[in-house]
Amino acid sequence: MAKLLKPLLWIYHWILLLLRLRKEETELPPPVVEETKVPPPTEAMEKPKQKRQKSRLPETLSELLDNLEATFKHWTLPHSSMSWISKWEVRGLRKLGAYVVNADVNAWLDAAKVGSEFCFIPTECLEKFPSLMLFGFPGTTTPEFSTLRFAYAIKQEKPHKDVEQLRGVNYLFGFAFAFGRKEEKLTWLVSHVVIDPSTGKVTCCAERGPKQNIIPCRSPADRKRYGSHRVITTQTWHKPKMAAVAEWKNSDNTEETKTRAIAITFRECFRLWIDRKNQWSVSVTKNDDRVTFAVPTRSTAAYFKNRDKIVNDNGSTKRIIHYVQEHTRSTGAFVKAHIRGLREFNWNGYHCLVTSPEFHHPLTSLECDISMWNREDHPNDKGISSEKFAGLIAEMEDR
Repeated sequence: MAKLLKPLLWIYHWILLLLRLRKEETELPPPVVEETKVPPPTEAMEKPKQKRQKSRLPETLSELLDNLEATFKHWTLPHSSMSWISKWEVRGLRKLGAYVVNADVNAWLDAAKVGSEFCFIPTECLEKFPSLMLFGFPGTTTPEFSTLRFAYAIKQEKPHKDVEQLRGVNYLFGFAFAFGRKEEKLTWLVSHVVIDPSTGKVTCCAERGPKQNIIPCRSPADRKRYGSHRVITTQTWHKPKMAAVAEWKNSDNTEETKTRAIAITFRECFRLWIDRKNQWSVSVTKNDDRVTFAVPTRSTAAYFKNRDKIVNDNGSTKRIIHYVQEHTRSTGAFVKAHIRGLREFNWNGYHCLVTSPEFHHPLTSLECDISMWNREDHPNDKGISSEKFAGLIAEMEDR
């Protein structure tokens, strides 16, 4: 009997040992949480220093002058016989000089895709309606405007007889594209835009043009005379022809979208032209060609830092024109805001002249709002050509 009880006791002790170990595993001690030390509050906690992002201007003066060479080069392209305006009108625009802008033209087309049918110019921009406007786009590489070189606007006394007659200020507005198989030529297109001076609404006018209607010939007599069909030409109203040219390469854009794009482009160009009154205007001439661009008033130091000093005839150096903010001297004397330095200088073959509308004189290209008229409407009146008129505007602005 004792021999039978001994193995049972061993089994009993092993069971007790296993149960004790299992109980110890299930009853683990709670995790130890370390207390985080909170610093005592101070009157002025130092914030971590963040890296300051340097605000970069679009271009310095030196970079702009380098890029202006492209605009001068575009004037060397010959006038295409396929253009919709005459050579003398182009010569007038050339005398005025292109205002070179850094604008995302493709964004204007995107706005036309999602925008409403009409667009409006802000009322604060409607004080003047300039006679001539010319814009240069030397670096445009967007899909729809891959060869866009210039955009222009010419104020008209009244719209053409084959254009929708709307009340307001009439403009000829168009683009100049450079394309050609053997030789690139400037092809100047045109549309008709009207501004409502009371609301600023911009409307791209419909145009009247020929439409060919194909009529099948059913009677034997007509078939014998005309063939299987005859073509009858009628005059109908349609969207602007400029909205249907092949240069707009994106086939997803309808003529309605392109018509809105023309109106939006005119609005943005008009605003850019009027906004020149709040900036300094820099006129650059080379070989009798004139180009302008704008400089923000309070950013002149950054724009002109690359050409801070020049050498005059006496061998001494003078600073190029810059803006001096109003300040109080150590003696207590108050000094009004003013400008100092040379406003006319030469650099790298260019002749540069800086004009501040606030301190020098208003820009003539903004103030002059005379409308152009056609010779056929005034056969007995004498006038000057657009080339002479634009030359006078540029000469008065650069005085």
